[in-house]
Amino acid sequence: MLASLFTSQRTLKSLAPNFKWAGLGNLLGDYGEFIAVEANNLQQAPRGANGYDAITAEARRYR
Repeated sequence: MLASLFTSQRTLKSLAPNFKWAGLGNLLGDYGEFIAVEANNLQQAPRGANGYDAITAEARRYR
C-alpha cells in the first residue's frame, strides 16, 4: 500500500511540480488545493503566502 502511495506522489509531482506532494499528512491538503486551483482557473499563491492559497485573474486572494 505504501509503495502505491509513493508511486502516486511521484506521478503527482511530475504532473504538477509547483505543489509539494510531500509527506503522508499533507498529501490530501495538497491534492485539494490542486483541484481547487485547476477547477476554478486560479493561480497558486506563492510559497509562504500568509492567509491565502490562490489568486484569481482579478488578483482576489482565496483561502
